[in-house]
Amino acid sequence: MPTIETTAVVPPRPDWTTRIQVAAGTLILWTLLVYGLQPYLMPRAGADAVVLLGSTAGTAGGLLAVALLFALTYALGKLIPLRDGSGPLLMLSLALVAWAVTGGTIDAWLMAGHQQVGPATSGPYLALLGDYALLALVVFALVVLFGYTGAPHAPDETPHALAADPAGGKGPLALLLMVGFSGALIYLLAGPQGHTYHGQVLFGVAVANWGAVQIARNLTGVHHALWYWPAPLIVGVLAVVLCAAQPKPPGILAGLNVIPAWGGLGRPLPVEMVGAGLAAILLTLPTRGQGANG
Repeated sequence: MPTIETTAVVPPRPDWTTRIQVAAGTLILWTLLVYGLQPYLMPRAGADAVVLLGSTAGTAGGLLAVALLFALTYALGKLIPLRDGSGPLLMLSLALVAWAVTGGTIDAWLMAGHQQVGPATSGPYLALLGDYALLALVVFALVVLFGYTGAPHAPDETPHALAADPAGGKGPLALLLMVGFSGALIYLLAGPQGHTYHGQVLFGVAVANWGAVQIARNLTGVHHALWYWPAPLIVGVLAVVLCAAQPKPPGILAGLNVIPAWGGLGRPLPVEMVGAGLAAILLTLPTRGQGANG
């Protein structure tokens, strides 16, 4: 019988026009966050950390702000589509990163959560779970609505982003490897225990997720985005749970409540973990295009 040769489908790289449109969309979202939503629905002082549900306006303000942010992201995604459905996710993740650096780090959040000097408590960490829940809801909705699978599709087609062939049963293994390696790399890339810096956190989260995608994809052969994009959310929630269970930093720093626990895992705020982690994944997966279920 004749042998039919097949080649992998390589998604076209976005042209400069598309890149400029994505950059413009990111700038629009960042402007909305900094000059529209933050002053009126999520007010905070300049040194305060960027936490969706942590402003003086309370939960109601944060929920309304996230709803408006989602609506604008959806509209921009319709105006600036990418063939693999990643456009709105990429614009949102980059805008979150840019917004995070306008405020304080996790150190400022811990200081606000501990009114007196002394050992750390679990309260400030547990309060971050609400942000992860909101971000998970927004990301999940955008993935489904825009059919993000990591592979290109026709402009008039929206694949079922959750109907992933587990690639011979290796899909869950890819997710497990992704979570494990990204968490480990974030921990290892943290540097010395002490004050937290935005650049340090964002670099660690981005490099960790980039490296974890490479490792998990090469070990399993799984390319469907379903097994990769949830990783920053899962790692972030696990990190919060670990820090809440043991909020005190090790050694001589145990008596300080403004030093994050668990090294690098305790340093990213939700907007940093999801923003930098998701952006790294979105920019890494298209480097080798496969079918929607590959």
